[in-house]
Amino acid sequence: PPERPNLTRPPAPKTAAGAPDPAKLTGHVVFVSERHGHKDVLRMRPDGSDVERLTHGPHDSYVGPSVGVKLLLIESDADGERIVLHGKEGSLGPRSRYARGPSWLPDGSGFVMESDAEGFRDLFLVALDGTTTKLTDEAKGSFEPDVSPDGKTVAFASPRTGDAEIFSMSLGDKAGDAAAEVQRLTWSPGEDAAPAWSPDGATIAFVSSRRGVREVFLMSPSGGQPRPLRAEPAEQDISTFSWSPSGSHVAIAQKHDGGSTVAIVAVASGESVTASKGKWVDEHPSWSPDGEYVVFASTRDDHHAEIYRM
Repeated sequence: PPERPNLTRPPAPKTAAGAPDPAKLTGHVVFVSERHGHKDVLRMRPDGSDVERLTHGPHDSYVGPSVGVKLLLIESDADGERIVLHGKEGSLGPRSRYARGPSWLPDGSGFVMESDAEGFRDLFLVALDGTTTKLTDEAKGSFEPDVSPDGKTVAFASPRTGDAEIFSMSLGDKAGDAAAEVQRLTWSPGEDAAPAWSPDGATIAFVSSRRGVREVFLMSPSGGQPRPLRAEPAEQDISTFSWSPSGSHVAIAQKHDGGSTVAIVAVASGESVTASKGKWVDEHPSWSPDGEYVVFASTRDDHHAEIYRM
């Protein structure tokens, strides 16, 4: 298998024959670390150098999504959770026990988030100027929003019809009217959750237990019959997944025998292109902007998670 360098504890990585040159990678890897006594957000170069601590508060902080140079963070303390924009003072959107799942509008003007500030769990549209609009009012809750690449629609999960299904909502010109435009996309006796738009907006991936274990399925944004990412049913659950920048592949973390493996699956064929190896826990895959690498957390060295590049 190709080399999988440990980025958060050297030695320096090597490059497998024929692999892209990691020295050409740009940007940063952003991650959560407990090295300072509680959960902080740090960033580093793709080769593991220039590690910088982004949060210094007495509370736990978690990585949110980024658009351009704008990075959202989730901060948690005894009073609950809040969404903050890195480098700016104050929080955005409602602060509550659960303030989670922010998903950017593509122009960076705001985001959709999940909060229990005014109910069990609802979706809110939050502008960077502080304007907040409640999008849903559902007693059973709305979860895991993901905004489409064109910024016109948000996909989300909700158990409003029984078990959890995938829905979409038009954001439109008046977000307050969006609740009247909810469309149900899945119809399954198993739980459907974690919708994620492909980069071109042509497909929604989501996690479903309709075949007995949690797997990734793909469907049209208009609904219809979903298809499994991989033709053969999995024996154990997947935990997380991530679209490649081109939309041609999906990285998944597949559980097995007390551990998990990161596999790269071709969308067109459903075949695994490559995968990490071993009995440890490899999870939370995330792509480099050029689509040539995946970074993930792994316990392979000493049962404490470190960051690796594949």
